[in-house]
Order: sequence, then structure tokens, then C-alpha cells
Amino acid sequence: LVKLDKKRDAKIKKHVQFAVNKLARMQLSSGLISYWGGNNYSNWVSSYVAHFVMTAKNRGYDVPEDFFEKLENSKSCGIFRWRARS
Repeated sequence: LVKLDKKRDAKIKKHVQFAVNKLARMQLSSGLISYWGGNNYSNWVSSYVAHFVMTAKNRGYDVPEDFFEKLENSKSCGIFRWRARS
């Protein structure tokens, strides 16, 4: 992997945190993620967001717990229930 200087690393962290916060504001009461802040949503989009949020959380970013829990518990977002076949 490429070693980043402190300034670039800080910039990336700022952008990732901004994205997490923006996605949290786009969450519907169902836990799914809306398009552009409206009431339209897609299970696929919510799954991609869930993957991004899990990765960010695992890497130490501040992910609001209620945002993560609602996304995790949303019935249509199957990423948290998926299991690989043996």
C-alpha cells in the first residue's frame, strides 16, 4: 500500500467522515437509505451503504450507533444476514 503523508491522510479521513454523516441524514425510518434525501430507496443502495458503513466503523470512524443499528435491522437490507455457503 501507498504511504500517505499526514495532510493527505487527514483530508481522506475528513471526506470519509463527511460521507458517513451525510448518509446518516439520508436514512429513512425503515433503516434503509433514501435517494437524494427523498422517500425513494433501493435495497441495493442500502446494501452498498451498509458495506461502506461497516468498513468505516471497523477502521475507527465515528458511525452514529442509532444509524448503524437501524441499517443493520432493516428488513430489506440483507447484507447483515448473508452467509457464505460451505
